[in-house]
Amino acid sequence: MNRDRYLKIKSYQDITKLKWEEFEWFCTYLLEDLGYEKVKRVGEGIKGDGGKDIIAFRGNDKIYIECKRWNVATRYAERKLPVSKIRELGGVMARDGIKSGIFMITQPSYKKANDEAKQFNIKIYDESWFKKRYPETSHFNQKAIKHGNKFKNILGSKSPIQKHQPHQSSFNFGIILSFFISIVVSLGEVTIFLILSVLDKKKISFSKVKRINKFILFIFGSFFVFFLYEGG
Repeated sequence: MNRDRYLKIKSYQDITKLKWEEFEWFCTYLLEDLGYEKVKRVGEGIKGDGGKDIIAFRGNDKIYIECKRWNVATRYAERKLPVSKIRELGGVMARDGIKSGIFMITQPSYKKANDEAKQFNIKIYDESWFKKRYPETSHFNQKAIKHGNKFKNILGSKSPIQKHQPHQSSFNFGIILSFFISIVVSLGEVTIFLILSVLDKKKISFSKVKRINKFILFIFGSFFVFFLYEGG
């Protein structure tokens, strides 16, 4: 993962879709943005990272960072941060003389793990922390934003997502237009009935006129919705 890919991640859902190695790279860039220095990814998997995935510095303090990204297929009971993982990182820190550590996980951490982390001076960035920094969005809003941005790029103006909220002026315009439509509909039945009677010189059923009138009402209604939408 490069920094451009990292910058495109906007929500907690985006984070949970990352592969484990992508999550490590994501955390690397995130730590840089949080002010950590000389951030370097060293993890190559559970067996090869030596109990740490990233090394960073804050001033002269060297910090070990462990990253865990549990996927949705993992049983819910196994998704919380286990105390054993805290102790594993703490053991590696003690062995190497490291005084500070960070655990970055996509799932919740509970009191037992948090209490254990305090003993090793390990800070935990868990599910709640990530959700605050990267708020979740509904599936509908994600689709709307995606298509809204697409329209914005094409038209070079405000996206429909921004435009769909009508202002007071468009609301007043809508009331006037609906009143005009009501008048047209009221006069339309009589007018169309008379015109068709003269042209056809036959008895025309009133139900036929009503069908034509509904079609006209549909056309005017469509214009009403269009102008109300564009007016925002």
